[in-house]
Amino acid sequence: MKRYWSVLMIEIALTIIFCFLLAWLNVKQLSISYEISRMRKVYKQKKELNSKLMVEKSVLFSPYRLRALAHSLGLESIDPKRVRKIR
Repeated sequence: MKRYWSVLMIEIALTIIFCFLLAWLNVKQLSISYEISRMRKVYKQKKELNSKLMVEKSVLFSPYRLRALAHSLGLESIDPKRVRKIR
């Protein structure tokens, strides 16, 4: 009879440990899911910002805009014969 109670207590203890382990794993999984969701949101925001910055870069480096800016500063195109290539 004593052996029966000791086996029963061990089984109960193992069941409780197993339940705590399952609960801990569930909480960990939920935490990781929230972190992934947050990272996806940040990724989407950074991707949108990158797209906006690429458009801005295209506008700023537009040959027409640069030509107008150079003209407003009094700069002129140089003669291609005066250009030297450095090797």
